[in-house]
Order: sequence, then structure tokens, then C-alpha cells
Amino acid sequence: MSYVQTNQFNLPNLEQEWKHIIARCRRGDHDAMCLAYGKMWKQIYPAVWQILRNREEAEDVLQESMIQGFDKLHSLKDDNKYPAWQKQIALRHALNKLKSRKSTSTLFEDVEVPEEDTGNADWNVISDELIRKKIDDMPDGYRVVVRLHLLEGWSHDDIAGELGITASTSRSQYSRALSKLKKELTEEYERSN
Repeated sequence: MSYVQTNQFNLPNLEQEWKHIIARCRRGDHDAMCLAYGKMWKQIYPAVWQILRNREEAEDVLQESMIQGFDKLHSLKDDNKYPAWQKQIALRHALNKLKSRKSTSTLFEDVEVPEEDTGNADWNVISDELIRKKIDDMPDGYRVVVRLHLLEGWSHDDIAGELGITASTSRSQYSRALSKLKKELTEEYERSN
């Protein structure tokens, strides 16, 4: 028998699950809020930590953003979009925390990026783990723009608006970050061969 015929796995309908959880949260159901927090923690904390690079601040931002999300549930028009909506609130909180920690000018100070020379690197053998580590090790300005644009899908206009910079600065930081990343990965590849 096929899965369709038996439906043996009885997977929950995630859309219905979120609708149910959010409806309960709107009524002030504490258990539902705890459930939403637990489900969202796995998605939000790693993204916030990537921006802040500080466990305590990331935990504070997660908690503050979840509270704000619960307070603003009345403005959420589609309950199925709750996870993405809540994550956006958290990322904005993280960016505000980062901006309060550093001035925008020091966050986006120029970092020297050497001339690009990719050599004969076989990019297929470079691990995702190494790429993530190299992104983690980037200066804040580069790491934040790469994280938001490449991994979270934000436009450069959105990044610029949140960080108080121009879209061209965001694009420039992104381009420089990718050049730096490519150079470091090439060097790592050449060292290992």
C-alpha cells in the first residue's frame, strides 16, 4: 500500500497547528505562548546569535522579541506566516542591539580585501561547516550583511533601512565579504592539498 492510501504516518498539518497555537495565544493562553516560544527558539536563536555573537544578548533579544510578537499578534493577518513574522521581529531586535553596541560607522569600517585569486580550487570539496565558520569569523559588518542577505533573503534596501546605511553600502559590504570569503576558502583549500 502506498502512503497516500494508508496515511500511516498521520503527519500533523503545520498550517492548522500554527492557526490553533496563534488563536490560543491571542486569547492569552500561557501554555500556547510557551509552545510557540519553544517551537520558535530553534529557528530564531541561531539567527540572532549569528548577528550578536553573544549568548546572553541573543537570549535577551529572543525573549524580548517573542514578548513583542505576542503583544502585536493583532496585527498578524495570516497566522500561517507567524514563524517568518516572528523571526523578522527578532532579527530587527538583534540589529538594534548590535547598533547600540557599536556605531554604524565602526560596524561598517573598511576591511582590506586582497585581490581575488581563486587559483585552481575545487569548490565541491569545501565543506558547509568550513563556509559557516569563515562567515562566523568575518568582521561584524560583513557577517551581518551576508547573514541577512544570503541566508535570510533580505534585500539590500531592507538591510540599509534597518542599519541606517545606504543600499549601496550594503551591496558593497556584501561584495567585499564574498570576495574575502572566497579568498579565505581558496587559501584553506590550497593549504589542505
